[in-house]
Parts: sequence; C-alpha cells; structure tokens
Amino acid sequence: MREGWHKAHKCKGSCVCNGVDAPFMAASASSDDLENAFLCIAKLDESLELADGSTPSLFNLDCCSGDCNSCGFEQIGWGRCEAEFGELRRLEKDEDGEPILFNYRQYMPMPRGKDKKTKKEKFQDELVPVKGTRLEFMELLKLSIERFLLHHFKDRWSFVQRARMRMSLLDNELLISSDFASVFKFENKFTSTCDHPSSATCCVAIVQHSPTLMEVEVTKQDAEMEQSTIGDAVQLVAKYGETLKEKEVRRVLKTNVVRAYSNRKGVNCTFACLYTHACSLYIHMSALSSLSRHELVLCR
Repeated sequence: MREGWHKAHKCKGSCVCNGVDAPFMAASASSDDLENAFLCIAKLDESLELADGSTPSLFNLDCCSGDCNSCGFEQIGWGRCEAEFGELRRLEKDEDGEPILFNYRQYMPMPRGKDKKTKKEKFQDELVPVKGTRLEFMELLKLSIERFLLHHFKDRWSFVQRARMRMSLLDNELLISSDFASVFKFENKFTSTCDHPSSATCCVAIVQHSPTLMEVEVTKQDAEMEQSTIGDAVQLVAKYGETLKEKEVRRVLKTNVVRAYSNRKGVNCTFACLYTHACSLYIHMSALSSLSRHELVLCR
C-alpha cells in the first residue's frame, strides 16, 4: 500500500521517507523493524540473567509506553511525509467531490444479544471491514502501533520471567501455566423430558515439575555479527546462514497436561480444581520419589 502512495506522489529529497534505510519506511517491513524504528536500541538487562548464564535484551519501558524523548513518532518523522500525510492527501476527492475512501479492518463492538439478567445489550469486539479516508486510517494505525509496542514489551517481559522460573524450578515445586477458562455445554447420557443442556467450566493447564538433565537435539544457525547504524547509535545485527542440528545436555522439566472441570462459573472455581489436580499429581510424584508431601510449592 505504501509503495503505491509513494509512486503516486514523489516526495522531496529532504523528506523523512528518503535516505538509505530510512526508519520511517523500514518500520513497515516487519514487527522487529517496527520496534527498531520507533524505539531506542534494546539493551542487555543484567538483573534478568538466566540460570544458564545468558542475559536477555529488552527495550526500555519508557520507550514502549511513549515517555522517552529520544524515540517515538516525533523522532521518526510521523506526520511529516508529504506522500502519506501532506496536503494532497487531505484534499483527495473523487469525481463527485467526496473524500476518497478505501477499505481496511478495525476492531468494533458488535452486538451479541441481550444479557439475561440485566436485559441490556451485550457487545463483543470483532475485527470487521470498515471504510475511511487515508488520514483516518493513519490515526488508527498510530493508536495500534502505540498499543502494540507496550503489549509486546509486557509479553517479552512475561516470557523472560517464565524462562527464569523454569530454569530455577526445584524438585519440590510445580509450575502451572493456564489460560482463561471456557464455559461449554454437554449432554448427559440420561436426560429428563425438555431438559436443558448442562454446562460446566473447563480449564486446561500445563504442569511442569521434576527437573532433570537430558540429551536433546537442538537447531542452530551459523551467525555472523554485522554493525548497523541508526542515527548516532551503533548496534550489532546477526546475519543467519546454514541451519545445523546438534545434541546438547540440557536441564528439562517433565510436563503433564491437566484438565479441570467445575459445575460453577468463574476462574477461581476452576483454579481450585487445578490446585486439587496438581496436589494429586504431586502426591503421586512424592510417593515415587519419597519426597515430603507437605513441601508442595505452586508457581502461578
């Protein structure tokens, strides 16, 4: 889409879209390029060092939340490109003098019937086709980028914390990873006349435990580090080559998939079921390994 805009309108040489590896244009290549364009360079966080000695690199929270003065929409040149934001774009009209509209998708609250208790209309966000001007789309895109940058920071932070917990898990600990519970309907084998289908709450969780050393096959790639310059900053970029498979001895966790059911709604009820299943699993583990049963530690 952007290529078509820039073919229809040639910007001046001083525009933010010109220049070798202009961040304004490179941002739409991939999600990684988007973060590299809008945020300061990610740095190693020594406070998050993992048990295997590696240190993850994270973008600064101030950058991702829009509170940094060294990066962001203003620094990248958002709103200053003539082909995408210029006066010609504001005056785009069709043959009847109406603003030119084009199709894109947007999350909108869609009606989902009425609530049985409150009798009020219920809505659920859904990605639906909409029409709008180019500038309306760019405003929506800006809001979406802001939300993505902060969301991706939280997601990466959570990923690192889960990795730290897995690498430091003790023999008497259980690591439970669960998602939202879901309500489903089912039919009993024997039902009364005009009986309504029964419903229950189900939650699926992964329970990891019993760390041990094991030889596993891992996939690696030959990588060469090259320097990349962004403004006055210099960062190292990995260029990957041939894919290789090697065997390594790594610390792994035994994994069980647990399904918990409850005839009541709510996450608390379901987690209580998960807790019961986890305790049963641990009692079985302790019977096999002669561990003390009262040493159970749950990591939520």
